[in-house]
Amino acid sequence: MVTTLTGPIELLMEEHRNIEKILAALSRFAAGITGDGEGDRETVAMFAEFFRSYADACHHGKEEDLLFVEMTRAGMPADGGPIAVMLQEHTMGRELVGELGTIGRGKGPLTQDELADFRRASGDFVDLLSEHIKKEDGALYPMAEQILPESVFEDLQTKFNDFEQNRVGDKMHEHMRSLADSLVTRAAALE
Repeated sequence: MVTTLTGPIELLMEEHRNIEKILAALSRFAAGITGDGEGDRETVAMFAEFFRSYADACHHGKEEDLLFVEMTRAGMPADGGPIAVMLQEHTMGRELVGELGTIGRGKGPLTQDELADFRRASGDFVDLLSEHIKKEDGALYPMAEQILPESVFEDLQTKFNDFEQNRVGDKMHEHMRSLADSLVTRAAALE
């Protein structure tokens, strides 16, 4: 049994901290947005892009394609229990981010209906993902560390590195860092 955090789990938890910063920015932005701001729709689109690219493709991609597969091989069911809950929540999050993306792709100032839809979808997303992260950090990742041997974590580290290099890439991470900084700044400007 692994008794300390392993490289792959540490990386996933670090990604959670990055996601939490942007969830906080999304909450601040949703609270301060009036809908008639010049860049409001663009900012909504930027939030959708961040969560689609970083939280889903990069972070959830590693979980779904790599970690959850190994946990299933070790005997944890994928169609019930914690993994099934996490997968269901990933799907729910994608649907909410899709709503943000639809609003962000519109034209002109946000309508009052779009503003209301944005606030609802962003609030639901922040609540969902915040609780989701707590479940993974507090329960799922410790379960992984209990059921997976150290050799699997060593293999996962290699697979995570390959995933980062071949599916995500340095340019995407650089773009996501820049996007995250911009989102934090835009949200802070509304306070």
